Amino acid sequence: MGALTFNVAQRMKGNEINRSEDEELLNLISADHERGLTRLYKTYKGEFLSVARRFGGDESIHVDCYHDAVLAFFEILIEGRYEAERASVKTLLFTIGKYKVYSRLRQAGREPLWEDLENIGDLVVPDTSERMARESAVAGKAIATLGAKCRRIIELFYYRRLTIAEIMKVMEYKNENVVKAHKSRCMKSLRESAAKIEQEEFNQPL
Repeated sequence: MGALTFNVAQRMKGNEINRSEDEELLNLISADHERGLTRLYKTYKGEFLSVARRFGGDESIHVDCYHDAVLAFFEILIEGRYEAERASVKTLLFTIGKYKVYSRLRQAGREPLWEDLENIGDLVVPDTSERMARESAVAGKAIATLGAKCRRIIELFYYRRLTIAEIMKVMEYKNENVVKAHKSRCMKSLRESAAKIEQEEFNQPL
């Protein structure tokens, strides 16, 4: 077997192994959120922190961003927006982390070391994955700007998939119409906040 043929075969075998590992991890997350997310966190933490050092900034920032990236990946997953054929678990997770580190460094008045990032192959991903990562990063920051009740109602409706009637009972609203009105106001505030954050941090609309 020639060297080129051998390298291609090895790469294909590696991709098959990665897909198998991703499938196992995704199944675990689906069956047991806590155990699955713990495994995801431990599996890639060391490698992500190693890559993140090239951004500049303190490691505490990198750790925080990695933690947030894991949660953002989980949000994408439970919303049914993860497309395995476009990006592996690791690729999307690292891309989300990259945007979060970028945002944190910019907020701190430091410019990320993009010269180094351009040479990191793991972060070169399809446009769809880049967009999902950017949307998730913006959404997470936008949600954080909302009041406690708005955050709660969005969590219950979109992440925990509760019905309006169920939310009414959990949050002790008077009736379903009040829940609908509150959710509508919260979503309007969320969209406005997301648009502002997107414009400030990326200088272009989603």
